[in-house]
Amino acid sequence: MTLATLRAAPPAHDPADFLLRLIPADFLAEIGWDDERQVLFMPMDHPLLGWKACKVTGCGMPTRGRTQLCLPCERELATSGQDEAAFLASQRVTRRRGVGRCLVGCQRPWKSSLTPLCEAHLHRRKRTPGLSLEEFLADPSLTPLPGFGECDVVACDRIRYGSKSGFCKAHGTRWGQDFQSYPHLDRATWCRLEPAIEEMNNVTLRGLTPLARAQVLYGLYERCRREMKTGLTEVRPLVNDLRRRQSDSLDDLVDTQRGMRARQVLESFRLAHQRALSSPATECTKNTWDLHVFGHAGRLRFGKIVQPWLREATKRWAVEDLPRRRGDVAGTVQEHINHMARLSESLRLQRTDRGETVFGLGRDDIVQFTNRMAYLESRGDISSRTRHENCKHVRRMLTRMRVLGLTRAGEPLEGLPPDFAMRDEDVPAAPERGDEPGRALPLPIVRGLCDALPLLESMASRDYRIAVELLIDTGRRPDEICQLAWDCTRQDTDGGWLLIYDNIKEQRLGRELPITEATAKLIHEQKRVARERFPHTDPRQLKLLARVRRNPRGVHGLAEETLASRHREWVDSLPPLITPEGQEFVKEDIVPYAHRHTYAQRHADAGVPVDVLSELMDHRSLAITQTYYRVSAVRRREAVDKVARHQLDRHGAPTWREAQTLLDGQRARYARQAISQVAVPFGSCGEPSNVQAGGGACPFRWQCGGCDHFRTDASYLPELKGYLDELRRTKERVLAATGLDDWAREKALPSEEEITRVKHLIARVGDDLDRLTDTERNELEEAITLVRRSRRVVPLGMPHVRQPAPTLRLERP
Repeated sequence: MTLATLRAAPPAHDPADFLLRLIPADFLAEIGWDDERQVLFMPMDHPLLGWKACKVTGCGMPTRGRTQLCLPCERELATSGQDEAAFLASQRVTRRRGVGRCLVGCQRPWKSSLTPLCEAHLHRRKRTPGLSLEEFLADPSLTPLPGFGECDVVACDRIRYGSKSGFCKAHGTRWGQDFQSYPHLDRATWCRLEPAIEEMNNVTLRGLTPLARAQVLYGLYERCRREMKTGLTEVRPLVNDLRRRQSDSLDDLVDTQRGMRARQVLESFRLAHQRALSSPATECTKNTWDLHVFGHAGRLRFGKIVQPWLREATKRWAVEDLPRRRGDVAGTVQEHINHMARLSESLRLQRTDRGETVFGLGRDDIVQFTNRMAYLESRGDISSRTRHENCKHVRRMLTRMRVLGLTRAGEPLEGLPPDFAMRDEDVPAAPERGDEPGRALPLPIVRGLCDALPLLESMASRDYRIAVELLIDTGRRPDEICQLAWDCTRQDTDGGWLLIYDNIKEQRLGRELPITEATAKLIHEQKRVARERFPHTDPRQLKLLARVRRNPRGVHGLAEETLASRHREWVDSLPPLITPEGQEFVKEDIVPYAHRHTYAQRHADAGVPVDVLSELMDHRSLAITQTYYRVSAVRRREAVDKVARHQLDRHGAPTWREAQTLLDGQRARYARQAISQVAVPFGSCGEPSNVQAGGGACPFRWQCGGCDHFRTDASYLPELKGYLDELRRTKERVLAATGLDDWAREKALPSEEEITRVKHLIARVGDDLDRLTDTERNELEEAITLVRRSRRVVPLGMPHVRQPAPTLRLERP
């Protein structure tokens, strides 16, 4: 079904009836809903709607907030002159009026719990003094009397106290007091607006409109489904306010006069019914979307796109794009919308019609937009990366809109000229990453954070400390740590511990990560703590790091946003953090995700191969893993310098003297990092056309062993040996093959000259290494390791044994 069809569909339900049908019948029974009386009796022992009884003996009324007393007993305490302990020890509730029926069996209320007779039978008993209540009730001549009907107050479900007043006892007293104060008070209006008598755990919804009543019940259902606690003291005032204002819906209430807790409940009730009655079709008519309707969290805002046609087209793009997203959907899609908002701003500022005439647009408007982006960058309003991302995504989105058919008749982009489109050359090149530090934290800074972990525990809680420790130890994403299951470890066949987690971003579940014994011990201790907090929860549903609020069963993990907030407060409270160079480290860079980059950097520095590290990071691509760590510029240059001193040409002659003459000024950095600019399987190539093509356009058909542009050094020794072995195997295979013509055999057969040249290069590299002292050899081997790790080596498909992950856990208090 298309978006246009969805928008044309009329509403197919009555809102009140629709909301009620969404509430399971067993839930209504669970919370004590009496549909006939329209009264809610909130259970005392309910985990989310429950309440505590007043501690005064014989009272049992619900308490208010965290106090031990109900409101009437609080008032008695205030006038008693006693402290609370003495009051509780001495106070006894002696009566409660108007809450029971006459014990004779009348349909009339008793006078009080100590005098459980209606007025008529009480008057008769007074005429026969000396009889106990039991003897009086045993009189066979006693006849139950009919009642007087229900109280005239709409919200009240009590019976009238007498035949003339029309009210129950309590409302009769209230009416008398109010009428005495306001003689012109209208009785019918008063009966319609007056709240019910608060009696134990009842909340009466009588007197509300059907829609308002359904909204309250559905709001309670949604709060319980989301495991949010709701008390009598929040629901009663809300219901009374609806009745007093005669509001048709919760949307009519003004919450400015309410306390914070009451505002939260009201807002959650509103949000619940708005989402229930909404749909993608209704959201698409708005300029602000609630993504809950689309199955995601957060909101999208289109208000900054001022041209109606462009705003509508962007909405259509968004509704097509949302189902393909996961993770931080709101942030990612909103970023794309903001890119279109910049295009909208450019059209508004640089066209006389403010860009509202679609058919008047053209190539000039695209050029104006790209120039404006360059202007904003030059002014410092945006970075070069933002400029690149903005132009790139605008090009993709405009192209996608055309693919979606939005330029057809009747669509938002009808009449849009074909040249209103961004070309590839309109997108500026992405800024290249230089030698500046990455997002990984320096090791001394991490040690300082580990030393300060006790402070985090005192500021937040133990759970947040454990979460940060696991971020540091495992390098997992924050959401992966927050959502760890209670049973998240197991031992492998060698007795080592594995962390079991879900890669939420890539939807790869049940991933395994080797962890140290110390990290496993940390997790097992947290498992014990979590089990003690939630002993009755199914372990399969329990979270290792269960949040405190809105989580009575421990099935919800810490919120990633809350973890980030507590982490920021903790870092900001620390004294200045100083790097080994004596510089103060920027605290804004210490974020939870930085620990993942630090984990990658520690392992890269320890010599873990990139393919192993990619598995540890659970990346699908080695290229992604390589963006998570960096080799420092100083170490890389020193390493390249050492290796370059042993660089050889195709004849095995040293090339360092020639190269060294070029290492001056700005050319030094380039030459030292890549004397031969493009990699080949066992060295590097400096042939200009091949370099320009990225190694894919050798004019000599990759005859590296006989080319003056070829260079190799000791760091390529494994590749040289592998290539020599491959040449020998190929020679044997070709010579043994049958069915080949002579010319084909000659072409496929490696030449003796090439085999001899490679053997000579290997021997020359070996001789060069043999002339080194032990110290020089060790330094060169370290440099070779660093150089090989910091470049992409062209693979030969050679088998190898993987290096196990080293123990890199930082000690902490």
